[in-house]
Amino acid sequence: EMDLSSTVRAAIIDDDIVIRDILQKSFSDSGIEASIFSSGAEFLAQSSKKHFDVLILDIFMPGISGFDILKTLRERTIVTPVIIYSQDMQKEAIVQALSLGAKSYLLKPQKPETVVQKAVEVINANARP
Repeated sequence: EMDLSSTVRAAIIDDDIVIRDILQKSFSDSGIEASIFSSGAEFLAQSSKKHFDVLILDIFMPGISGFDILKTLRERTIVTPVIIYSQDMQKEAIVQALSLGAKSYLLKPQKPETVVQKAVEVINANARP
């Protein structure tokens, strides 16, 4: 069970406005505060200022890719769990993302509830001592 005494925060990093809006609504409906970022650069500018419990991250974005973000988080020793949400089903991309520390890899498209459910699982797994 999630401890709802403290607000759970998710960051959604995706250049697709439709996906951002759908996910943000679905997270909000589940009581999770979702911040949306339309680019990797926008997210990285905020990542040191704001704490998130989980990141939903697209791989292919103009400028800074999801892989770049995973590498940067690792360099900054930010251990927020990351779920990749991407259209890329090539094995190499999945292996690379997981080797860079992503906790999970979801192929687009999924029902938004599925993404939220996976996020809750990852947050709970991460919260265990």
